[in-house]
Amino acid sequence: MRKTLKEIAYFFGQKSYREGVVCHVACDSRMVEEGSLFFALEGENNDGHLFLRGVAEKGGSGAVVSTNYRGRDFGLELIRVEDVTQALQALARHVFRGIGPYVIGVTGSVGKTATKEWITTLLSEKIPVAKNSGNMNSQVGLPLTLLNWAGKEKVIVLEMGMSRAGELRRLVEIAPPDLGVLTNIDCQHAISFADLEGIACAKCEMFALPKTKRGIFHLSTKEFSSVRKLSLEKTWYHLNDAQADYTLNSLPFALPFVESHFRENILAAVAVARSFGLSWSEVHSGTKKLRSYDRRFQKKEKRGVLFIDDTYNASPLSVKAALENLPQGRRRIGMLGAMRELGFFEREGHREVAECALKFLDTLICIGKECRPMVEVFSKEKREVVLFDEKEPAAEYLKSIVEEGDVVLIKGGNSMELWTIIEEI
Repeated sequence: MRKTLKEIAYFFGQKSYREGVVCHVACDSRMVEEGSLFFALEGENNDGHLFLRGVAEKGGSGAVVSTNYRGRDFGLELIRVEDVTQALQALARHVFRGIGPYVIGVTGSVGKTATKEWITTLLSEKIPVAKNSGNMNSQVGLPLTLLNWAGKEKVIVLEMGMSRAGELRRLVEIAPPDLGVLTNIDCQHAISFADLEGIACAKCEMFALPKTKRGIFHLSTKEFSSVRKLSLEKTWYHLNDAQADYTLNSLPFALPFVESHFRENILAAVAVARSFGLSWSEVHSGTKKLRSYDRRFQKKEKRGVLFIDDTYNASPLSVKAALENLPQGRRRIGMLGAMRELGFFEREGHREVAECALKFLDTLICIGKECRPMVEVFSKEKREVVLFDEKEPAAEYLKSIVEEGDVVLIKGGNSMELWTIIEEI
Protein backbone atom coordinates (compact mmCIF):
# COMPACT_ATOMS: atom_id res chain seq x y z
CA MET A 1 0.00 0.00 0.00
CA ARG A 2 1.24 3.47 -0.89
CA LYS A 3 -1.28 6.00 0.38
CA THR A 4 -0.70 9.20 2.31
CA LEU A 5 -2.01 9.82 5.80
CA LYS A 6 -4.15 12.54 4.24
CA GLU A 7 -5.77 10.03 1.85
CA ILE A 8 -6.34 7.48 4.62
CA ALA A 9 -7.88 10.07 6.94
CA TYR A 10 -10.16 11.19 4.11
CA PHE A 11 -11.26 7.57 3.59
CA PHE A 12 -12.40 7.54 7.23
CA GLY A 13 -14.18 10.88 6.84
CA GLN A 14 -11.55 13.00 8.59
CA LYS A 15 -9.06 15.71 7.67
CA SER A 16 -5.30 15.51 7.80
CA TYR A 17 -2.64 17.74 6.31
CA ARG A 18 0.17 15.19 6.54
CA GLU A 19 1.33 14.09 3.10
CA GLY A 20 3.69 11.39 4.34
CA VAL A 21 3.28 8.09 2.47
CA VAL A 22 2.28 5.05 4.53
CA CYS A 23 4.15 2.02 3.24
CA HIS A 24 3.56 -0.25 6.23
CA VAL A 25 0.69 -1.10 8.57
CA ALA A 26 0.97 -2.78 11.99
CA CYS A 27 -1.21 -3.68 14.95
CA ASP A 28 1.70 -4.93 17.08
CA SER A 29 3.94 -2.11 18.30
CA ARG A 30 6.94 -4.44 18.04
CA MET A 31 6.40 -4.61 14.27
CA VAL A 32 6.28 -0.84 13.76
CA GLU A 33 8.72 0.63 11.23
CA GLU A 34 9.61 4.17 10.20
CA GLY A 35 6.42 5.69 8.77
CA SER A 36 4.10 2.86 9.88
CA LEU A 37 0.39 3.38 10.44
CA PHE A 38 -0.58 1.68 13.69
CA PHE A 39 -4.03 0.22 14.38
CA ALA A 40 -4.68 0.32 18.14
CA LEU A 41 -6.69 -2.89 18.49
CA GLU A 42 -8.36 -3.74 21.77
CA GLY A 43 -8.33 -7.42 22.76
CA GLU A 44 -8.96 -9.53 25.83
CA ASN A 45 -5.37 -9.23 27.04
CA ASN A 46 -3.97 -6.12 25.36
CA ASP A 47 -5.07 -2.61 24.43
CA GLY A 48 -3.14 -1.10 21.53
CA HIS A 49 -3.80 2.40 22.85
CA LEU A 50 -1.34 1.69 25.68
CA PHE A 51 1.52 1.37 23.18
CA LEU A 52 1.21 4.66 21.27
CA ARG A 53 4.30 6.12 22.92
CA GLY A 54 6.37 3.16 21.69
CA VAL A 55 4.88 3.51 18.21
CA ALA A 56 5.97 7.15 18.09
CA GLU A 57 9.46 6.34 19.41
CA LYS A 58 9.93 3.78 16.63
CA GLY A 59 9.05 6.31 13.96
CA GLY A 60 5.38 5.55 13.40
CA SER A 61 3.60 8.30 11.53
CA GLY A 62 0.03 7.80 12.67
CA ALA A 63 -2.45 5.60 14.50
CA VAL A 64 -6.04 4.56 14.02
CA VAL A 65 -7.64 4.77 17.46
CA SER A 66 -11.04 4.44 19.06
CA THR A 67 -13.23 7.51 19.31
CA ASN A 68 -13.24 6.81 23.06
CA TYR A 69 -9.46 7.33 23.37
CA ARG A 70 -8.69 10.44 25.40
CA GLY A 71 -4.95 10.03 25.88
CA ARG A 72 -1.93 11.77 24.34
CA ASP A 73 -1.03 11.57 20.66
CA PHE A 74 2.77 11.54 21.25
CA GLY A 75 3.19 13.38 17.95
CA LEU A 76 1.27 10.79 15.96
CA GLU A 77 -1.53 11.69 13.58
CA LEU A 78 -4.58 10.12 15.24
CA ILE A 79 -7.45 8.90 13.05
CA ARG A 80 -10.48 8.20 15.24
CA VAL A 81 -12.97 5.46 14.34
CA GLU A 82 -15.85 3.70 16.07
CA ASP A 83 -14.33 0.21 15.70
CA VAL A 84 -10.61 -0.19 15.01
CA THR A 85 -10.85 -3.78 13.75
CA GLN A 86 -13.65 -2.92 11.34
CA ALA A 87 -11.64 0.10 10.18
CA LEU A 88 -8.66 -2.15 9.43
CA GLN A 89 -10.89 -4.46 7.40
CA ALA A 90 -12.59 -1.60 5.56
CA LEU A 91 -9.26 -0.02 4.56
CA ALA A 92 -7.94 -3.40 3.36
CA ARG A 93 -11.07 -3.96 1.27
CA HIS A 94 -10.75 -0.47 -0.25
CA VAL A 95 -7.05 -0.78 -1.06
CA PHE A 96 -7.28 -4.34 -2.36
CA ARG A 97 -10.13 -3.46 -4.68
CA GLY A 98 -7.78 -1.09 -6.50
CA ILE A 99 -5.21 -3.86 -7.08
CA GLY A 100 -7.55 -6.57 -8.40
CA PRO A 101 -5.37 -9.71 -8.67
CA TYR A 102 -6.60 -13.25 -9.26
CA VAL A 103 -7.39 -14.60 -5.79
CA ILE A 104 -7.11 -18.21 -4.66
CA GLY A 105 -8.77 -18.73 -1.26
CA VAL A 106 -7.89 -21.72 0.91
CA THR A 107 -9.95 -22.86 3.90
CA GLY A 108 -10.85 -26.04 5.77
CA SER A 109 -10.42 -27.56 9.22
CA VAL A 110 -6.95 -29.04 8.68
CA GLY A 111 -4.11 -28.63 6.20
CA LYS A 112 -4.85 -25.03 5.21
CA THR A 113 -1.36 -23.63 5.67
CA ALA A 114 0.51 -26.46 3.94
CA THR A 115 -1.98 -26.40 1.06
CA LYS A 116 -1.60 -22.63 0.68
CA GLU A 117 2.19 -22.87 0.75
CA TRP A 118 2.32 -25.72 -1.74
CA ILE A 119 -0.13 -24.09 -4.16
CA THR A 120 2.21 -21.08 -4.14
CA THR A 121 5.28 -23.24 -4.74
CA LEU A 122 3.75 -25.10 -7.70
CA LEU A 123 2.30 -22.00 -9.38
CA SER A 124 5.64 -20.23 -9.00
CA GLU A 125 7.03 -22.62 -11.60
CA LYS A 126 5.15 -20.56 -14.18
CA ILE A 127 3.89 -17.28 -12.74
CA PRO A 128 4.79 -14.82 -9.94
CA VAL A 129 2.54 -15.52 -6.93
CA ALA A 130 1.98 -13.76 -3.60
CA LYS A 131 0.57 -15.29 -0.41
CA ASN A 132 -0.22 -14.48 3.20
CA SER A 133 2.76 -15.43 5.35
CA GLY A 134 2.58 -17.96 8.14
CA ASN A 135 -1.00 -18.27 9.35
CA MET A 136 -2.02 -14.63 8.79
CA ASN A 137 -5.51 -15.89 8.00
CA SER A 138 -7.67 -14.16 10.61
CA GLN A 139 -9.96 -11.15 10.83
CA VAL A 140 -6.83 -9.11 11.57
CA GLY A 141 -4.06 -11.11 9.91
CA LEU A 142 -5.54 -11.20 6.43
CA PRO A 143 -6.26 -7.44 6.22
CA LEU A 144 -2.72 -6.72 7.46
CA THR A 145 -1.32 -9.01 4.76
CA LEU A 146 -3.22 -7.20 2.03
CA LEU A 147 -2.32 -3.71 3.26
CA ASN A 148 1.38 -4.60 3.45
CA TRP A 149 1.44 -6.31 0.04
CA ALA A 150 3.16 -4.33 -2.70
CA GLY A 151 0.63 -5.63 -5.24
CA LYS A 152 3.18 -6.59 -7.89
CA GLU A 153 2.02 -10.18 -8.48
CA LYS A 154 -1.09 -10.91 -10.52
CA VAL A 155 -2.05 -13.94 -8.40
CA ILE A 156 -2.32 -14.15 -4.60
CA VAL A 157 -3.03 -17.24 -2.50
CA LEU A 158 -4.86 -16.45 0.73
CA GLU A 159 -5.42 -18.85 3.60
CA MET A 160 -8.68 -17.91 5.31
CA GLY A 161 -9.54 -19.14 8.81
CA MET A 162 -12.64 -18.96 10.97
CA SER A 163 -13.87 -19.82 14.44
CA ARG A 164 -17.56 -19.03 14.00
CA ALA A 165 -20.16 -18.42 11.33
CA GLY A 166 -19.85 -15.16 9.43
CA GLU A 167 -16.09 -14.75 9.80
CA LEU A 168 -15.21 -16.27 6.44
CA ARG A 169 -17.86 -14.16 4.77
CA ARG A 170 -16.15 -11.02 6.08
CA LEU A 171 -12.80 -12.18 4.72
CA VAL A 172 -14.10 -13.02 1.24
CA GLU A 173 -15.82 -9.64 1.12
CA ILE A 174 -12.37 -8.08 1.65
CA ALA A 175 -10.66 -10.31 -0.96
CA PRO A 176 -13.24 -12.23 -3.05
CA PRO A 177 -11.71 -15.46 -4.40
CA ASP A 178 -11.83 -16.38 -8.07
CA LEU A 179 -11.02 -19.96 -7.05
CA GLY A 180 -11.70 -21.52 -3.65
CA VAL A 181 -10.09 -24.59 -2.08
CA LEU A 182 -11.77 -26.52 0.73
CA THR A 183 -9.71 -29.14 2.57
CA ASN A 184 -11.18 -31.64 5.07
CA ILE A 185 -13.91 -30.61 7.50
CA ASP A 186 -13.52 -31.59 11.13
CA CYS A 187 -14.88 -30.51 14.52
CA GLN A 188 -12.15 -27.94 15.20
CA HIS A 189 -13.79 -24.85 16.80
CA ALA A 190 -16.99 -26.90 17.13
CA ILE A 191 -17.73 -25.05 20.37
CA SER A 192 -19.39 -22.39 18.19
CA PHE A 193 -21.54 -24.86 16.24
CA ALA A 194 -24.29 -27.41 16.80
CA ASP A 195 -22.93 -30.05 14.44
CA LEU A 196 -20.48 -30.73 11.60
CA GLU A 197 -22.99 -29.60 8.98
CA GLY A 198 -22.97 -26.19 10.65
CA ILE A 199 -19.18 -26.07 10.34
CA ALA A 200 -19.41 -27.09 6.69
CA CYS A 201 -21.97 -24.37 6.05
CA ALA A 202 -19.66 -21.77 7.60
CA LYS A 203 -16.72 -23.04 5.52
CA CYS A 204 -18.83 -22.69 2.38
CA GLU A 205 -18.94 -18.94 2.96
CA MET A 206 -15.68 -19.12 0.99
CA PHE A 207 -17.82 -19.60 -2.12
CA ALA A 208 -20.57 -17.10 -1.26
CA LEU A 209 -19.80 -14.36 -3.79
CA PRO A 210 -20.54 -14.45 -7.55
CA LYS A 211 -16.86 -13.83 -8.36
CA THR A 212 -16.01 -17.36 -7.18
CA LYS A 213 -16.62 -19.51 -10.24
CA ARG A 214 -14.76 -22.67 -9.29
CA GLY A 215 -13.97 -24.75 -6.23
CA ILE A 216 -11.51 -27.54 -5.45
CA PHE A 217 -12.76 -29.83 -2.68
CA HIS A 218 -11.56 -32.79 -0.66
CA LEU A 219 -13.88 -35.62 -1.67
CA SER A 220 -14.94 -36.22 1.94
CA THR A 221 -16.69 -32.83 1.99
CA LYS A 222 -19.20 -34.15 -0.54
CA GLU A 223 -21.16 -35.67 2.36
CA PHE A 224 -22.25 -32.19 3.48
CA SER A 225 -25.38 -30.76 1.89
CA SER A 226 -23.96 -27.22 2.01
CA VAL A 227 -21.11 -28.36 -0.26
CA ARG A 228 -23.35 -30.29 -2.62
CA LYS A 229 -25.67 -27.26 -3.00
CA LEU A 230 -22.90 -24.96 -4.21
CA SER A 231 -23.62 -23.97 -7.79
CA LEU A 232 -20.12 -23.67 -9.22
CA GLU A 233 -17.69 -25.86 -11.10
CA LYS A 234 -16.28 -28.47 -8.69
CA THR A 235 -13.06 -30.46 -8.81
CA TRP A 236 -12.50 -33.23 -6.26
CA TYR A 237 -9.30 -34.68 -4.82
CA HIS A 238 -8.64 -37.69 -2.60
CA LEU A 239 -5.70 -39.96 -1.87
CA ASN A 240 -7.08 -43.07 -3.55
CA ASP A 241 -10.84 -42.83 -4.19
CA ALA A 242 -11.51 -43.33 -7.90
CA GLN A 243 -14.48 -40.94 -7.72
CA ALA A 244 -12.05 -38.03 -7.30
CA ASP A 245 -10.58 -36.10 -10.22
CA TYR A 246 -7.11 -36.13 -8.64
CA THR A 247 -5.68 -39.14 -6.79
CA LEU A 248 -2.22 -40.61 -6.36
CA ASN A 249 -2.94 -42.88 -9.31
CA SER A 250 -3.70 -39.91 -11.55
CA LEU A 251 -0.20 -38.47 -11.08
CA PRO A 252 2.54 -39.45 -13.55
CA PHE A 253 5.24 -39.11 -10.88
CA ALA A 254 5.88 -39.93 -7.22
CA LEU A 255 5.33 -37.36 -4.45
CA PRO A 256 8.13 -36.27 -2.09
CA PHE A 257 6.33 -37.22 1.15
CA VAL A 258 5.11 -40.59 2.40
CA GLU A 259 2.71 -39.10 4.99
CA SER A 260 -0.86 -39.49 3.75
CA HIS A 261 -2.12 -36.09 4.99
CA PHE A 262 0.78 -34.30 3.28
CA ARG A 263 0.06 -36.15 0.06
CA GLU A 264 -3.57 -35.07 0.13
CA ASN A 265 -2.53 -31.44 0.59
CA ILE A 266 -0.22 -31.79 -2.41
CA LEU A 267 -3.07 -33.21 -4.50
CA ALA A 268 -5.10 -30.07 -3.78
CA ALA A 269 -2.14 -27.95 -4.90
CA VAL A 270 -1.72 -30.07 -8.03
CA ALA A 271 -5.39 -29.56 -8.90
CA VAL A 272 -4.93 -25.79 -8.64
CA ALA A 273 -1.73 -25.86 -10.70
CA ARG A 274 -3.36 -27.88 -13.46
CA SER A 275 -6.32 -25.48 -13.52
CA PHE A 276 -3.77 -22.76 -14.32
CA GLY A 277 -2.48 -24.75 -17.26
CA LEU A 278 0.80 -25.99 -15.78
CA SER A 279 2.16 -29.02 -17.60
CA TRP A 280 2.82 -32.24 -15.73
CA SER A 281 6.53 -31.52 -16.16
CA GLU A 282 6.15 -28.11 -14.50
CA VAL A 283 4.07 -29.59 -11.68
CA HIS A 284 6.63 -32.34 -11.11
CA SER A 285 9.43 -29.77 -10.98
CA GLY A 286 7.47 -27.82 -8.38
CA THR A 287 6.83 -30.84 -6.15
CA LYS A 288 10.58 -31.35 -5.83
CA LYS A 289 10.74 -28.00 -4.02
CA LEU A 290 8.05 -28.76 -1.43
CA ARG A 291 9.07 -28.90 2.21
CA SER A 292 7.34 -29.41 5.54
CA TYR A 293 6.79 -26.53 7.95
CA ASP A 294 7.61 -25.82 11.57
CA ARG A 295 5.66 -27.87 14.09
CA ARG A 296 3.70 -29.73 11.40
CA PHE A 297 4.81 -33.38 11.65
CA GLN A 298 8.40 -32.14 11.81
CA LYS A 299 10.97 -34.86 12.52
CA LYS A 300 13.68 -34.02 15.05
CA GLU A 301 16.24 -36.55 16.30
CA LYS A 302 17.77 -35.97 19.73
CA ARG A 303 20.04 -38.40 21.56
CA GLY A 304 18.87 -41.31 19.46
CA VAL A 305 15.18 -40.51 19.97
CA LEU A 306 13.03 -39.49 17.00
CA PHE A 307 10.59 -36.75 18.03
CA ILE A 308 7.65 -35.89 15.79
CA ASP A 309 6.84 -32.23 16.47
CA ASP A 310 3.20 -31.80 15.42
CA THR A 311 2.35 -29.14 17.96
CA TYR A 312 0.80 -26.49 15.74
CA ASN A 313 -2.80 -27.64 16.10
CA ALA A 314 -4.93 -30.57 17.17
CA SER A 315 -8.30 -31.84 16.06
CA PRO A 316 -9.51 -35.46 15.93
CA LEU A 317 -8.78 -35.66 12.20
CA SER A 318 -5.28 -34.22 12.44
CA VAL A 319 -4.31 -36.30 15.49
CA LYS A 320 -5.47 -39.51 13.79
CA ALA A 321 -3.52 -38.57 10.67
CA ALA A 322 -0.38 -38.08 12.77
CA LEU A 323 -0.86 -41.43 14.49
CA GLU A 324 -1.43 -43.26 11.23
CA ASN A 325 1.80 -41.88 9.77
CA LEU A 326 4.11 -42.51 12.73
CA PRO A 327 7.45 -44.13 11.81
CA GLN A 328 8.39 -47.41 13.45
CA GLY A 329 10.64 -47.42 16.50
CA ARG A 330 11.70 -49.46 19.52
CA ARG A 331 8.62 -48.05 21.22
CA ARG A 332 6.13 -45.48 20.02
CA ILE A 333 5.11 -42.96 22.66
CA GLY A 334 2.40 -40.38 22.19
CA MET A 335 2.20 -37.18 24.22
CA LEU A 336 -1.18 -35.72 23.30
CA GLY A 337 -2.59 -32.46 24.57
CA ALA A 338 -6.30 -31.93 25.08
CA MET A 339 -8.23 -30.88 22.00
CA ARG A 340 -9.97 -27.69 22.98
CA GLU A 341 -13.11 -26.00 21.63
CA LEU A 342 -14.66 -29.24 20.38
CA GLY A 343 -18.03 -28.38 21.89
CA PHE A 344 -20.62 -31.07 21.18
CA PHE A 345 -17.85 -33.43 19.99
CA GLU A 346 -15.48 -33.14 22.95
CA ARG A 347 -15.98 -36.55 24.58
CA GLU A 348 -16.53 -38.52 21.39
CA GLY A 349 -13.62 -36.79 19.67
CA HIS A 350 -11.16 -37.79 22.38
CA ARG A 351 -12.54 -41.34 22.42
CA GLU A 352 -12.08 -41.63 18.66
CA VAL A 353 -8.48 -40.51 18.91
CA ALA A 354 -7.77 -42.99 21.72
CA GLU A 355 -9.28 -45.89 19.78
CA CYS A 356 -7.05 -44.98 16.86
CA ALA A 357 -4.03 -44.60 19.16
CA LEU A 358 -4.48 -48.17 20.44
CA LYS A 359 -3.25 -49.39 17.04
CA PHE A 360 -0.15 -47.26 16.92
CA LEU A 361 1.13 -46.37 20.42
CA ASP A 362 2.82 -48.40 23.12
CA THR A 363 2.46 -45.62 25.70
CA LEU A 364 0.06 -42.69 25.85
CA ILE A 365 0.75 -39.53 27.87
CA CYS A 366 -2.22 -37.15 28.08
CA ILE A 367 -2.29 -33.52 29.15
CA GLY A 368 -5.55 -31.86 30.21
CA LYS A 369 -8.77 -32.97 31.88
CA GLU A 370 -10.52 -33.21 28.50
CA CYS A 371 -8.36 -36.30 27.83
CA ARG A 372 -10.12 -38.47 30.43
CA PRO A 373 -12.09 -40.41 27.76
CA MET A 374 -8.72 -41.33 26.21
CA VAL A 375 -7.51 -42.68 29.55
CA GLU A 376 -10.71 -44.72 29.85
CA VAL A 377 -10.16 -46.32 26.44
CA PHE A 378 -6.54 -47.25 27.16
CA SER A 379 -7.25 -48.41 30.71
CA LYS A 380 -10.06 -50.68 29.54
CA GLU A 381 -7.59 -52.41 27.22
CA LYS A 382 -4.98 -52.52 30.01
CA ARG A 383 -2.60 -50.38 27.99
CA GLU A 384 -0.03 -47.98 29.43
CA VAL A 385 -1.51 -44.49 29.89
CA VAL A 386 -0.97 -41.55 32.24
CA LEU A 387 -2.84 -38.26 32.62
CA PHE A 388 -1.41 -34.91 33.73
CA ASP A 389 -3.15 -31.59 34.24
CA GLU A 390 -0.16 -29.52 33.09
CA LYS A 391 2.64 -29.99 30.58
CA GLU A 392 5.55 -29.56 33.04
CA PRO A 393 5.02 -32.81 35.02
CA ALA A 394 4.15 -34.57 31.76
CA ALA A 395 7.49 -33.45 30.33
CA GLU A 396 9.34 -34.72 33.39
CA TYR A 397 7.59 -38.08 33.08
CA LEU A 398 8.51 -38.32 29.41
CA LYS A 399 12.15 -37.58 30.21
CA SER A 400 12.14 -40.36 32.80
CA ILE A 401 10.91 -43.09 30.43
CA VAL A 402 12.20 -42.19 26.95
CA GLU A 403 15.12 -44.27 25.64
CA GLU A 404 17.29 -44.44 22.57
CA GLY A 405 15.40 -45.87 19.60
CA ASP A 406 11.98 -44.58 20.71
CA VAL A 407 9.68 -42.58 18.47
CA VAL A 408 7.79 -39.83 20.32
CA LEU A 409 4.81 -38.00 18.86
CA ILE A 410 4.09 -34.69 20.57
CA LYS A 411 0.85 -33.13 19.41
CA GLY A 412 -1.47 -30.48 20.78
CA GLY A 413 -3.01 -27.11 20.09
CA ASN A 414 -0.71 -24.14 19.47
CA SER A 415 -1.78 -22.47 22.72
CA MET A 416 -0.38 -25.37 24.77
CA GLU A 417 3.15 -24.68 23.46
CA LEU A 418 4.11 -28.35 23.68
CA TRP A 419 7.07 -27.80 21.34
CA THR A 420 8.96 -26.41 24.34
CA ILE A 421 9.13 -29.97 25.69
CA ILE A 422 11.30 -31.01 22.75
CA GLU A 423 13.49 -27.95 23.19
CA GLU A 424 14.11 -28.86 26.84
CA ILE A 425 15.19 -32.43 26.16
